[in-house]
Amino acid sequence: RAVLREASEERTAAIEGAWLGGAAEALAHGQVSDAYWWAREAVRQDADFLSAYNTLGVVYRRSGNPAAAEQVFTYALSRDPANTLFMSNFAMVLKDEGRAAESKMLTDIVERKQPFAPFHFFNLGSDAMRLGDFKTARDMFMRELVRDPYNHEFHFWAAAAFARLGDSAQSKKHLAIAIDFATTRSQHDLYAAKLDRMKAYN
Repeated sequence: RAVLREASEERTAAIEGAWLGGAAEALAHGQVSDAYWWAREAVRQDADFLSAYNTLGVVYRRSGNPAAAEQVFTYALSRDPANTLFMSNFAMVLKDEGRAAESKMLTDIVERKQPFAPFHFFNLGSDAMRLGDFKTARDMFMRELVRDPYNHEFHFWAAAAFARLGDSAQSKKHLAIAIDFATTRSQHDLYAAKLDRMKAYN
C-alpha cells in the first residue's frame, strides 16, 4: 500500500508540475486556449485528480464560457462537497451569470468554513506595507495568493512589496500577472504603466 500511495503521490506531483503548471502559466500570460489544452490534458491523465477540474473550470470562466465552468465545478463539488476553493470559484461563475443570490449562498458557506476570512492575509499585508514592514507584507500577500492565485490586486501588491525589498525580477513577474488578470481596462492600463516604468529604470 505504501508503494501504491507513493506512486500516486508522484503522479499527482507530475500532473501539478507539468499540466496544471502549464495551464497556470498560460493563464498568467492571457493564453486561454493554451491553458484549456493543458487543463484538459491534466484531467485526461487522471480523472480522479479534482484540482485539474478546478483549473479547467477557471479556464472556462476566463474564456467566457460560464455554462461549461458551472458544469465542471458542479461535478468537482459532487466529488468533494466541502472544498472551499471549488465553492469560491463556482461562486464567481454564478456572479458572472447574474445569479447573485446563489453566489452569495456559496460565499457565505466558504466564509463559515475557512479558518481565516477572505482578504485576511491581504489586509495584514496592507497594514505591514503602511508600517514599512515590507518582508511581512510580501509574506502575507503570498499567503493570500495561495488561496486565490487569480486575483489581480493580490499580485499587484505582491509586486509592490517585492519592489520595496529590491527584488525587481519578482516584482515584474507579479505585475505582469496582475496585468493579465485585470478585469477592467483602467486596471490593465494602470498596471501596464507601472511595469513600463519599472522596465525603464532597470
